Amino acid sequence: MEKIYELIDKVKQNESNDYHIPYLFLAVVEYVHGKVLLSEVGRKMLNEFDINADTEKLNLEPMHQRTLTRCSLYFTMCYNLSALYCGYITILETPITPEIDGVIKTLHPLPVEITDYLLTLKDKTNTLMIDYAYVLELYGKRLMDKYASLYNGEKRRCFQENVFNTTLKIPTQYPDGYANAQQVGQ
Repeated sequence: MEKIYELIDKVKQNESNDYHIPYLFLAVVEYVHGKVLLSEVGRKMLNEFDINADTEKLNLEPMHQRTLTRCSLYFTMCYNLSALYCGYITILETPITPEIDGVIKTLHPLPVEITDYLLTLKDKTNTLMIDYAYVLELYGKRLMDKYASLYNGEKRRCFQENVFNTTLKIPTQYPDGYANAQQVGQ
């Protein structure tokens, strides 16, 4: 819980910088589900990857395959963390029915001040998901066969399979925005 408060503070300190948003989504989703979401590979990628340095490198060398692959993996994690967050927010916003009540009972509750703040991030998440999808499509088109194959294998290694009820499905085409994010993983 302390990590969630810390990340909320970081997001609030600089609301124009979206760097901490995926980390907040990860902390929230892992807390409410009580499960580890990212594998060791995924955590290393998210925590040790310098997205600013690699995107700068792509500005200088747009076809650098290793950098494109790393950036694609990073944005795949960001997109999917946002989609999982959207699922959680949808549950919070949905009127309580027996089905929703059953889902809510399986989740660890968050304090109201946290859920209230998370609900304020809905529009920002919508914009971020559109941006992530755009970047993934752009980078994916630049990947040569060898690196596209590497990307397809590595993206599944970033997530813990046991977090998902079914096989992790990472779409080849990403839906635009928050309203369509529920399509991910179905």
